[in-house]
Amino acid sequence: MSDPRDQSGYSANDLVAMGFISTDRLVKQVENTKKVSEIDVNTFDVIVVAGGQGPMYTYDKAVDLHSKFVEFFEADKVVAALCHGVAVLKFAKLSNGEFLAKGKTVTGFTNAEEDYVDHSMWQYNLLPQGKSYTPWRIEDAVKETGANYVHADLWQPFAVRDGNIVTGQQNFSGAETAHKGIEALEN
Repeated sequence: MSDPRDQSGYSANDLVAMGFISTDRLVKQVENTKKVSEIDVNTFDVIVVAGGQGPMYTYDKAVDLHSKFVEFFEADKVVAALCHGVAVLKFAKLSNGEFLAKGKTVTGFTNAEEDYVDHSMWQYNLLPQGKSYTPWRIEDAVKETGANYVHADLWQPFAVRDGNIVTGQQNFSGAETAHKGIEALEN
């Protein structure tokens, strides 16, 4: 979830997030969310990791998420990641030490989409010229894991499935990611 109160001003006009943050009942649901380490893989058929730019700054430390994502995958459950949530693949390693994404066809937020965001932020003086809003790029990172990275054009809905792993390119790809996830559950 974006935070309109963030100093960067990036989400200053996100009235949906501000409404969520201002609704005690909704905030309590987030505050009472189980830790990822408490999720019982036997209780669920799929794990879905959503995006937003937060994963680019926090997933390096989210070792419980990396482990749980791999636990689902190795239990032949469906694992799905969307937009910047695909960042989990930079860190998710199988029990044999290899990257989960190695040899898999995946997608995620593209370098070109990151460039678009950066240029937009420069244009509105929300980010110093030449700086990037994210510290690294999904496209580059998943390629470094040995994944076969594919994508559609900028901002086009796009998702891919490779066995029981489903990835969506960006926020416009939610429906496609869900459909491919359901397809994976049915097979």
